Amino acid sequence: MPDKRKAVIDATVKPKKDKKEKKAKKARKAEKRVAAAAAAAAAAEATPAAPPVAVDAKAEKKRLKKAKKAAKKAAKKAAKQKAAKEALESGNNNTCLLYTSPSPRDRG
Repeated sequence: MPDKRKAVIDATVKPKKDKKEKKAKKARKAEKRVAAAAAAAAAAEATPAAPPVAVDAKAEKKRLKKAKKAAKKAAKKAAKQKAAKEALESGNNNTCLLYTSPSPRDRG
């Protein structure tokens, strides 16, 4: 009986890899990393740097002016929304309700 149990246990246990196989696998991975790094460095050297872009002073000034105007408009809108929200939250809501007298049909 003990022989059968040992055979079953041995069949379910995964065989261990040799230390040499593990070292070889690690070495292959390291070689791949080094090769990838070398390829990236070579590609970086081969790619020429982009030439500086000429900036049109008038166009840049116009763009900045437009951006400032848009920012000012957004700030005004945000201030209005904040004021409206505060008015609603404070209960200081002075709305005008139009009073209409009953029509002759309602006098009955």
